[in-house]
Amino acid sequence: MTGLVLSRSRSFFFCLVTLLLACDAPKAPLMPRRAMSIAIVADVSTSAGLKPGQTIADLRCSEVVAVTAEALTMKGLSRLDVLVLATGGKETSLEARCLIPWRSFVPQARLFGKNRHPHEQRQAFLQGLETSCRGTLKGETTSPIFFATERATESLRQHAKEGRLSGEVVKRLVVLSDLRENAHQSLKARLLTVSNALRKGVPTPKQGTGVPSLNLDGISLSVCGLAEHAGGNADDLAITPRAVTEVWQGVFQGAASFDAACPERPAFLSGGPR
Repeated sequence: MTGLVLSRSRSFFFCLVTLLLACDAPKAPLMPRRAMSIAIVADVSTSAGLKPGQTIADLRCSEVVAVTAEALTMKGLSRLDVLVLATGGKETSLEARCLIPWRSFVPQARLFGKNRHPHEQRQAFLQGLETSCRGTLKGETTSPIFFATERATESLRQHAKEGRLSGEVVKRLVVLSDLRENAHQSLKARLLTVSNALRKGVPTPKQGTGVPSLNLDGISLSVCGLAEHAGGNADDLAITPRAVTEVWQGVFQGAASFDAACPERPAFLSGGPR
């Protein structure tokens, strides 16, 4: 009997030591949970470069899905809110058109097999975005890019202030455009002036007060699709790529990153609409 008691005492002692050592062991830091609000501006001008058989809805809606798919990969993502605006036209008095109002994705944990796999949740969300985008997007002959970007910036700031978004909120603004503005007259004139100076190799004239700027404090801005331009009227053709980045960097106060092309549509959605 005494031996049995000693054996049990030793077992208890070893279990206690193991537990204490486990408590003292260094723990991997927990990944902070973060929410993201992303506003996407789609330039739906028909001057965009399209592949044979491709429509402006094919191009922009696939890019909307690709940008959102990238956002869904952010580590520690607790919630993603997405807004999609399109550049307007005569029917909207150049005001941006809302393609998809704020829509939320909140990952759901799998409890006893009741919820879908995270990959399936993301896929369903992206497919829903693409379907809504295609159902509302239509091409325009104008490119009021600044007005749409300004509206998206305001919407992003207001949305981030709403009470249901707690903790750290990452604010992103993505513009899908070649940035050949042709609606804001001061901005259009500046693009032509800078292009002409660069072409002649002379100093760029001082910028006038009519050229707008955007306050992007706290917002991460990226522009893609600069090379997706098929030309248009004489003014469009006169604007040089270097002038586009120089002028818009001034508008965005140096806060933007520029890419020639936008992300491609995720391969796992290849079976859906194009």
